[in-house]
Amino acid sequence: MVELWDPSIGYASVWSLLGHNHPVTSVRFLRPGGSKLASSGRDGTIRIWNALTGACIRTVCTESGWVRDISPSSDGRWLVSAGDDNTATLWEISTGAIRSIFRGHELRVECCILAPPESYSFLAGMAHLRGRWKPPTPSSAEFVVTGSRDRTINIWDANGPLVQTLIGHDSWVRGLAFSPCGRFLLSVGDDGTIRFWDLAAFGRLVHVIEDQKDFVNCIQWVPAYFSSSKSSKALTGVHLKRGRSETRCVFVTGVVTEFSRSTCNSSNSDLQATTR
Repeated sequence: MVELWDPSIGYASVWSLLGHNHPVTSVRFLRPGGSKLASSGRDGTIRIWNALTGACIRTVCTESGWVRDISPSSDGRWLVSAGDDNTATLWEISTGAIRSIFRGHELRVECCILAPPESYSFLAGMAHLRGRWKPPTPSSAEFVVTGSRDRTINIWDANGPLVQTLIGHDSWVRGLAFSPCGRFLLSVGDDGTIRFWDLAAFGRLVHVIEDQKDFVNCIQWVPAYFSSSKSSKALTGVHLKRGRSETRCVFVTGVVTEFSRSTCNSSNSDLQATTR
């Protein structure tokens, strides 16, 4: 079951979306501020919902078994899913049609993400297309990244070909996230690490946070925005210095302990990471 909650009315439950007949393992809104969301689960289905009415708009029955993770494109047109059959699949949401199937992992795919447009110039370089590659306008599904129980991260051309495999984790790869500038790919896993890959350096591993004591299951960036409230400044790391603003990007991780916390300070020119 998928449950919708409304913080404006005391965090009350406003919809219970029924349809999945096994545990739900991933829920994502298709667009920031939008009313449509997608869910996936152990029943092998992906369901598209209208969050305003509670109606199920579309059900996609996959052939990959347990759909462990889903990730939409920035415009809500495409959705990539990670399956138990060692593959990932790119879907067109409006029709439920398959665009590409990504085969290459040796074990189950635990996580997936569609690369944001900010990362295209870096990934095009990795694909040896720099200088002769121009994405369609607008373009929201040009590269896909997957993480697997085989301890690897695969970067794919959205049409299917493998671009590069990133090796470094000592156990299952559980979560993926891009930095807001698109230059860095972050990954977490059951080896208790957070790893930073520099896409401008062809996916070189540039930093590892190793002091997580247990499995790190997921990671998400907090969108940076400007606010006059002290609480918002504390969360997003916005500071005013000599009449100009300095933005620090913050991300959060989920671990199998009582505490889950990580912060990352990044800029377009360098990368710094700390945990507290």
